[in-house]
Amino acid sequence: MTAVRCILQGIVTLCASPLEARKVDLNAFVREYLGNLSKLMTEEERPTQVDTAQWMMSGLQELFSSNCTLALKKVFHDNELVERLIRSLHGTKLKSSSAQKIATSSVRLIHVFLSNYPFAKKHFSSMQGYRTLISTLKTMGEPQQSTLETLLEWLVEETPRLTGTSTLRNLELMIHLLHWLPQLESHALQLWLAEQLDSMVKGSLRSRMDCARGGVIPAVIHVLSRSSTIGGKAVGQLLKFLVTLGSCSISTSELKALFHLLRPNSCGEQHQYTLPLMYALSSMVKSDGWLGACHFFDFRDPDEGIVIPNIKKWPGSGFAFHAWLRLEKLNVRKEAPFRRQLYSFTTANGSLESFFTAQGKLVVAVSTKKDYYAIPVEGITLDDETWHSVDVCHTPARRPFTNSTMSVFIDGRQRVSVQVKLPSLSEFSQCHVACGNSNEPTTPTSERRAANSRASGDSITSGMLPEHGLGGSEEHPGQGVAGSGGFLRNSALGSFLSGWDTDKIFSMAPSVPVNLRSAFNADPDPSVSVTPLESHEQVWGLSRGLKGQIGSLCLFSEPLQASQVKMMYTGGPRNYTLFKNEDSVEVSELLGKLVLYYDAKASLDGTCTNLA
Repeated sequence: MTAVRCILQGIVTLCASPLEARKVDLNAFVREYLGNLSKLMTEEERPTQVDTAQWMMSGLQELFSSNCTLALKKVFHDNELVERLIRSLHGTKLKSSSAQKIATSSVRLIHVFLSNYPFAKKHFSSMQGYRTLISTLKTMGEPQQSTLETLLEWLVEETPRLTGTSTLRNLELMIHLLHWLPQLESHALQLWLAEQLDSMVKGSLRSRMDCARGGVIPAVIHVLSRSSTIGGKAVGQLLKFLVTLGSCSISTSELKALFHLLRPNSCGEQHQYTLPLMYALSSMVKSDGWLGACHFFDFRDPDEGIVIPNIKKWPGSGFAFHAWLRLEKLNVRKEAPFRRQLYSFTTANGSLESFFTAQGKLVVAVSTKKDYYAIPVEGITLDDETWHSVDVCHTPARRPFTNSTMSVFIDGRQRVSVQVKLPSLSEFSQCHVACGNSNEPTTPTSERRAANSRASGDSITSGMLPEHGLGGSEEHPGQGVAGSGGFLRNSALGSFLSGWDTDKIFSMAPSVPVNLRSAFNADPDPSVSVTPLESHEQVWGLSRGLKGQIGSLCLFSEPLQASQVKMMYTGGPRNYTLFKNEDSVEVSELLGKLVLYYDAKASLDGTCTNLA
């Protein structure tokens, strides 16, 4: 292996050298390397031959996975690296386990090279490369599980593959794998492959949607039509896979093809799996009922989100946000805390925002020019990959010497109600939903992409995450920070009185109301964490994209009543007639304070239509 690394380092050095300084032709050097590799793969087996070939391919994998230059990748592409490997596999004289070892290493090398060189990947797909590769692997006999595992790694473009947390990235290869399944001789291998394909899409709504739209369902139906060569357990697993995809989305033509399997054949015999097929169909119909949104904005990349046009004049004195959302569960590694932004609305005097911690806990925050007030919603996390209704209401103070009230409702149930400051709501200069870094004072650089969800706006670049949070732990950011709740303690009057003996002051003014005395002396509300504005990111982390889905969202100029929140929750995320029943008193009241209403069904080409 050391010799291989030395040879490859020589290739790297040659590529980095000026053309006139090279003593050896780079293309000739690469062709010699690939030619020797091809000989090892196609000659009659001899001692150490397979090991040497695997070392040569492992060296190339390391090269392409590291900081390999684009120029060097182009050299290997121009010298037909992928084509040579496939031809060598087709002409190999190695037998059984040795042939499968070479196949496994070759597939992994092709995957790594194409994943790191998009031009070659596009060329490979356009030349029917996946079909050619799978056909070649079929000629080598029954594959080992390790060979199929490398193909599954290719599906998610991860080496090694992380089960349950990956997103499908190669639909074309999945379809070829499905067509290969009935030709596998081992029923155990058929079952294993069907289980792996099902588990790969179960954990990601995006993967299920991509499969449903990308032709995977017809491929599964085609495989089921050849069920005579498939083991019974594998058929059962394929039907589960079909239910997983069909519950998400299925077209009329696909349903017709599925019903076609239920017809008797020319001899009048029923399909041997008619009852399981009927059960699968009924399971698709039941699916998850109203609890799943049919249309949604999908935010999976950091630069995706909804940018709402500036609101020059806010029509009310309060504020309410309502949304149906679904959070992806993140594979959280030990790192500085971060916040998954739900919304952020900036005024001249501060901002209103809401975000989720890395553990899926909802936090509502209000910032002034000096302080950052954060209220975590305890007792529930929302990163369970199911749909939830979230409502945040800010009610302005009704009496002097009192603060505004902030209430949070999750799935129609009130979870939090605390007093917290409310900045002036005369104008919102920045309005973002699901966008990370929306409040950072940075320079717009490019148009912000939004997965079928952008209204307008520019992309904003972000800074680097701090290496260590200065306040609070990763598990409970903000813990240990001074609380806030006594409204005078956070007011100008409170700041003025803080340096005085308040007992003496109030003894000289016995007519001061009792509620004013108790307000000043009240202990801070422990549910509110206060951080200096300049250090709030060190406590809660930099904001990131939502990494989830939103079905619909509404903004109201006044707080919502509990009965109105309950009505919107009961309607579910598929209720497209929520505001049409204008005869209802509650609906009329909602319409009177509705400022903005976005629904994923009413968006086109990245632009949202305000339905309010």
